[in-house]
Parts: sequence; structure tokens; C-alpha cells
Amino acid sequence: MLGNKKDKNPEISILTLKNSVLFPGTVVPLLIGREKSMRLIEEAIKDNSYIGVVAQTDPEMEEPGIQDLYTVGTLAKIIKFSKDSSGHYNVMIEGVKRFLVTEFKQEEPYFTAEVQNIPPEAEGIIDPEDMILFETLKESSLDVIAYLQEIPSNVAEFIVTVEDPGNLADIVAGNIAETLSEKQQVLETFSVYDRIMIALEMIGRKQEMLYVSNKIQTQVKEEISR
Repeated sequence: MLGNKKDKNPEISILTLKNSVLFPGTVVPLLIGREKSMRLIEEAIKDNSYIGVVAQTDPEMEEPGIQDLYTVGTLAKIIKFSKDSSGHYNVMIEGVKRFLVTEFKQEEPYFTAEVQNIPPEAEGIIDPEDMILFETLKESSLDVIAYLQEIPSNVAEFIVTVEDPGNLADIVAGNIAETLSEKQQVLETFSVYDRIMIALEMIGRKQEMLYVSNKIQTQVKEEISR
């Protein structure tokens, strides 16, 4: 795992995601079908090692190169693994912490890179104002998620119990952000205060969309009932 003082910039294997971003503190299921990724998973399970997870800049690209990958990712551990009837891998991974790629080292048989930790001071100091914003974000996100059927119910349950402001901002972004680039923006935002503000802005936009949608539905029902 990162943080070994004897190895300032360790080299780790890199799993690429096509259309999603993994955040620290979240658990996501993945269907692994690309040959590079399958080989990486096999090696990681055999060595019981952590992996790095980064998103592609272009979700449509089937075989990305080093130049097609973001350089901020998430260290992850594999917590569940199975093989389906088609030979693909069903994997459950858990995000641990952010990292910055200092140099991609190889592309074959899978990507590897030298990475470094994000220093704790980059997150900033949590002050009383941050905690007020944290509570506001928690309440607002629960209100919005209650109206979004596409978001699993366990997300709301997790939001209720989460106590870390940065973790909450990541959860909200992972579930509310409309695009891959928006999610990546949050991953690359190390300051907890800034992450909370971005998440609040996302929630505000979603609240406005829900308000407009409900208003239109109400008007349509009134027209029909006349």
C-alpha cells in the first residue's frame, strides 16, 4: 500500500475504467472483459496487492493508451471476485485513497505507473464552517436522492451514517454528477471545502431540475383534468 517511507513513489498496476470514476470510501461492482484488465486482476489476486484505478478521458475508446488516461486516480483493493459463464470477471473493488500518477511506466501486459500520495495538508483543515456546510449537503442530498429512482436505496443509508465531509462530497458527486468529467473534477479536487462546494452546486442544479420537472407535470395534469 502507498505510504511506505522506503519507497517514495511505488509502482503499481493500473486498472482503467471506461465510463466511471472510483472514489475513496466507495464500493463498486465491475465487469472485467478486456484482456489487459483481466490479466491485471489475476496478478493482483495472486499477489493479494492493491491496484490503482484511473478513468479514461474518452469513454468510447476500447484500447486507450497512456495519453488517454487521467493522472489522478484511486488506490483500491479487490474485495470480491468471480468468473461468469462467458469467461469475464465480476469484481467488487473498494476505493481507499487518492493518488497522483508521476509517471506511467508500461502498457503491456497491463498499465503500471509510479504514483504518490496526496499530502494531508492538501485537504485543508476542517473548521466549524465546513461542518455546517457538511450538514447542509447531507440534508440536501437526502432530499434529492429521495426523488431519484435510479440511485440505489443503500446510498441514502450510507449518507445518513457518513461522518467525514470529504467522503460525503465524493459520494454525492459519484451519484449526482451528470458526466464523467464532472466526477473526475471532484476526484482531482483535494481540498475538502472545495469538494463540498462543488457537491452543493451539483445538488442545487439537480433540485432546480426536479422543481421544473414537477412544475411541468403539475401543469400537464391540470390541463388533462379540465
